[in-house]
Amino acid sequence: MTARIALTLAPWGAEPLPLVLDVVAGAGYDGALVEESHVLPWTDELSRYRDWWDEREVRIAACHLPGLWQEPTQLKDELERLRRTAELLAELECEHAVLSLPIRRELVLVAGYQNLRQPFALTEGKLQYLGEALNVVSEVLLDFGLTPSIRNRLGTQLETADELHILMDATEPELISLTLDIGQAMVAGTRPEVLVRQYASRIALLLYKDVDLTILKETRDELYDYDEFLQRGGIVPLGQGHLDLTQVSLPLMSRLMDGGWLVVDPQGPERAPVESAETSREYLHEHFEL
Repeated sequence: MTARIALTLAPWGAEPLPLVLDVVAGAGYDGALVEESHVLPWTDELSRYRDWWDEREVRIAACHLPGLWQEPTQLKDELERLRRTAELLAELECEHAVLSLPIRRELVLVAGYQNLRQPFALTEGKLQYLGEALNVVSEVLLDFGLTPSIRNRLGTQLETADELHILMDATEPELISLTLDIGQAMVAGTRPEVLVRQYASRIALLLYKDVDLTILKETRDELYDYDEFLQRGGIVPLGQGHLDLTQVSLPLMSRLMDGGWLVVDPQGPERAPVESAETSREYLHEHFEL
């Protein structure tokens, strides 16, 4: 057995799913991480939806589920929505449910600038509440046979290593895991290999995107935001930036090689997502025989 490679579908937006799945299969990926919006419109046509995947011999590795999990007044409604989605994902034999907090524009503008984002950050008490809420959310997902995890994400209130540390301490390891976005951790000023070593036993998925640290430094020196960093080509295909894939992956290698998922995120406008997806897949094959 070997690692299975999945591709995130978010960069394709609302493009027709069969065409996007052609890219996934054609580039040699085993599956995909989908957005909730890729699933919900097909509630009444699940058989047809499932056929698209089966015909191309690719799987739904995971589904990304943003939500207002940190808001006590919203949690009941969010749980009702989650149950409906989880039931669909279970029918589609999805394996992972990747939770995140919603992106906020004011946080995108200061992403990576820890002193500037502080006024918008969750307090330690609110992070602890978020952890308690995620324990409840995870129990729902586990009931449907899904593996729940929480994802770090730039432009949200869960971005920094310190925030992750507080949240991991406030959550139950047997209930919820971590999906670590390697590239976004780098942009947030964190050494991802340190986080991987620290939370190896709790990491469900690694999201790989490579980062050009030269462009990151330029945009930081000029006080530009994350969108400008992307526009300048700060996210690059695997092997073309400063990510040390071997060092980051080593603590999880045995689990990956036992059939775990490795997720590639071809984010960034410098290249078309198709080219980035293909280049990253070729890199994994040539350098890691995956």
